[in-house]
Amino acid sequence: MDTPDTGRAWMQEPPTRPGPGGNWDEAYIVPSIDAEYRIIAALHGSRNEDWHWEKQQLTHHGKRVFDILHIRLENCERRVYFFDITGFFGKGGSAPEEETPCQPEFPAFCNE
Repeated sequence: MDTPDTGRAWMQEPPTRPGPGGNWDEAYIVPSIDAEYRIIAALHGSRNEDWHWEKQQLTHHGKRVFDILHIRLENCERRVYFFDITGFFGKGGSAPEEETPCQPEFPAFCNE
């Protein structure tokens, strides 16, 4: 079965930017998944109001384990945040509630 292009896009190298949480070297080191969402809320406000979850990637980079969150802001700008989860990965913890990409709350022009 062929995978559609949109299905392969998430496997590509994530975009990076300088600054905290913007790349492998400056990833936020967090003790839990909940902490990831608290950081994003502190930066961007309320989830599902000011920003929406698009997708999440779990990946290894060197000897570290990263959770990479892709979000879309209310103005449709996309952001990617890197979280180093090496300290708790595989040791239990709470997972975020399941969501689907492309939340319907986005204005129509956001759905590219």
